[in-house]
Amino acid sequence: MKYVIWIVLLFAAAVAMSSAAHNAGYVLLVYPPYRIELSLNFFVLLLLLFAFVSYYLTRLIIMVVNLPKHARSYRLQRAADAAKSSAEPPL
Repeated sequence: MKYVIWIVLLFAAAVAMSSAAHNAGYVLLVYPPYRIELSLNFFVLLLLLFAFVSYYLTRLIIMVVNLPKHARSYRLQRAADAAKSSAEPPL
């Protein structure tokens, strides 16, 4: 059953790509005095690319902001481990 679903999804993706390839639509962006005319397919591709880039850029910014907290907890954990190992008597 799993293979049937995959085959149906594969055919659906092929039909979607075929219909998207023959799309005659366009997008007109106007910012006076400039006019930019893009194909609909290229605009959708740019929109998806912008979504991915903004998602990963947001994740990167969040990681950079949280970096001092992670470094502080790592240093404290390392100091606690060192203190624990030095306090234990040798075997």
